[in-house]
Amino acid sequence: METSTPTPADEPDAKTQRVTTSLHENKNLLYIVLGLAGILLIGIIILLSVLLTKKDNISPNSNNSSTSKSTTQDSDNAKDSVKAVKTISLKDPNLELLIYEPKINGSNLTVNYSIRNKCKGCENVTYVGNRDANISPGSSYLLDNENGRKYSVITDADKEPLASESCSEYLKAGEKVDCFIAFTKPDPGVNYAIYFGDTGIPVEGFSVSK
Repeated sequence: METSTPTPADEPDAKTQRVTTSLHENKNLLYIVLGLAGILLIGIIILLSVLLTKKDNISPNSNNSSTSKSTTQDSDNAKDSVKAVKTISLKDPNLELLIYEPKINGSNLTVNYSIRNKCKGCENVTYVGNRDANISPGSSYLLDNENGRKYSVITDADKEPLASESCSEYLKAGEKVDCFIAFTKPDPGVNYAIYFGDTGIPVEGFSVSK
C-alpha cells in the first residue's frame, strides 16, 4: 500500500488558507466593533436631543427684587385681589399714583401705594420713582385736621424711615412699582389725611375704625 507524502508544493496552500481564515475572522470582529460603535453613537445623539428638548421647555422665572414690580393692564384689573382706593393723576400725564386701603399692624398703620406707567401704546421704558409723585418718605405724615394732631413716620434703630428702601423702577407701559410707608397709628375714630412729604400731595378721606 502506497503512502502519499506531502510535497513542498502543498505547504503554501495550507499557509494561505490559514492566513485567509485569520483575515476573515479579523474582518468579522471589525464589523462587530463598528456596529457597536454606531449603536453607541446613535444612543448619544438621542440622549442629547432629549436633553435639548427639555431645556427649551423650561421657562425662566420672573425676577424678584426688594421693590415689587408688576404688570397691571386694564384687562387684568378685575383679577387684582387688592384694589386702589384712591387714584391720583401726577404732573407727568403718563403716570398715576395708586393708594390702597391702609393696614393696621399693632401700633403701626401701613400705607401701601404704587406709581404706575399708564401710557398706552408707549414702547419705551420710563424710569419711575418717588420723585415723580413728589413723595418723600422721611418727611411724610398723617394729619388729623379736626384735632390738629400729626402722626409721624415710624423709624428704625438707625433713625431711618420704615418705608420701601428704594421706590423706583424702569417701567414699561402698564407696569407699576409697589412701595409702602409705615406711620404711627392714629387713635380710633380719627379721620386723617396722608401727606407724602412737606410738599407732597395731601390725600384725604381716611379714617381709623373705632
